[in-house]
Amino acid sequence: MTNLVGFAVPAWLSIQALESSSPTDDKHWLTYWVAFSSFTLLESIALRGLIYFVPYWFVIKSLALVYLQLPSTRGAAKLYDNVIRPVFVKKLAPAARQSAASTSATSSAPVDDYVKTI
Repeated sequence: MTNLVGFAVPAWLSIQALESSSPTDDKHWLTYWVAFSSFTLLESIALRGLIYFVPYWFVIKSLALVYLQLPSTRGAAKLYDNVIRPVFVKKLAPAARQSAASTSATSSAPVDDYVKTI
């Protein structure tokens, strides 16, 4: 039941959002998937403890996923703005920028050689 709430319904609504002309619903569902994947990652690290120490874990998880999904609660946006984005900006973004810069510097030489031959 939790997987139905977490995967199937949002996937269906994401497809509908992609087929609509409004970019607002696209942003909502993209934010949901980022929040959902972060939530799932943390859960996978601590699943045994959660199941053992938190009674009715899957009921709580299902309710949390509904909270993340509902546009009226803006749960996914709140989680992203208050938790995920600050962590990403402070910890992960500088490393990603540095990695991208070193990759582009080393990978641009073959492209430059190709452009010169044309």
